[in-house]
Amino acid sequence: MTIDYDSKIMSASYAAVIVRLVKQYGITESAMLENTGIPQALLSADDQYLSVNQFVRLTHNALTLTGVPHLGLKLGQNLNVTAHGMMGIAALSSKNTREVLEVIHQYIRTRFNLISAEYDVHNGVFSLIIEEDDDAVVSLKQDPNADVAFRFALEAIFASIHSIVQLLTQTNCQELQFEFAFPVPFYLAEYQRVFGSEVRFGQKQHRITGPEAFADLPFSFYDEATLQAALRSCQSLLAGLPVPGVLMTTRVRNVLDVSNGNFLTFDELCKRFNMSSRTMRRRLESEGTNYQEIVNAARLELAKKYLSDTTMSIIAVASELKFSDPSYFARIFKRWTGLSPSQYRQKYFEANKS
Repeated sequence: MTIDYDSKIMSASYAAVIVRLVKQYGITESAMLENTGIPQALLSADDQYLSVNQFVRLTHNALTLTGVPHLGLKLGQNLNVTAHGMMGIAALSSKNTREVLEVIHQYIRTRFNLISAEYDVHNGVFSLIIEEDDDAVVSLKQDPNADVAFRFALEAIFASIHSIVQLLTQTNCQELQFEFAFPVPFYLAEYQRVFGSEVRFGQKQHRITGPEAFADLPFSFYDEATLQAALRSCQSLLAGLPVPGVLMTTRVRNVLDVSNGNFLTFDELCKRFNMSSRTMRRRLESEGTNYQEIVNAARLELAKKYLSDTTMSIIAVASELKFSDPSYFARIFKRWTGLSPSQYRQKYFEANKS
């Protein structure tokens, strides 16, 4: 993955938490946002992302103005579950720690797009490995400010996971082991205060481990309906993530593919990608397409899927695809495929006879 300082990487809602945190040290919002390029309105936009440059500058301001080197740990402890957006709601509604770690594994990129998580269980021990995207981060970390900012992010992530698991299990998490790949920091005592005396440094990976039985402790907040709704939202967010180096056409199509036919308007799409309509049109045109063509292609795939289901009438298919007039749907489908919906259905079942 190629990346630069303008690439969008972190949910903007975290910036608001950082600003609130440093107010405890007498630092004003205007001082925190100075030279960051972050408009005040962005602080309340959970569906938007900070760029690398904005994230690095904000972190630099926070650490410099407060003089608190372990501020990342404090941030993690101050992040309540819902501060993590729909990923947090999914965690809060999960059955046990195992499900929480699976949620983090699948959707941590919806919150911080240069971090991935791998969850595994082996010989009765679970592990959650938190990894930076090496290809993307290595060049950025040549900048000392960026290196410090990514350390800050890792501290916040680990401290937040610790706090959330404590809350949901109603335990002190003494059975968990926290490991970090970087050397022992000079503020080791702060790590031990948060994670316990057995926290380890200089390891091969950033990792949390614990006994498998701990991962199966039941949660009192478990709610399957809320969990599934939150997971659907997470999947939608994941599909629309800003991924450097990926064609805009692909990113737009990913969003449409998880919408179940409830396609965004063009203005809604532009808002999702934090992009002006003019820029979006230009990006798609540079790839030889436009939004309507992408929507039509998505509609065609759905139409073929629905027509392969014998329980759905042509009228029902047209309705699912938001065509108010079934005859208009039939004309459009024939324009797309050269076949009427009935002809396509007949041809499909003839080709798939056992």
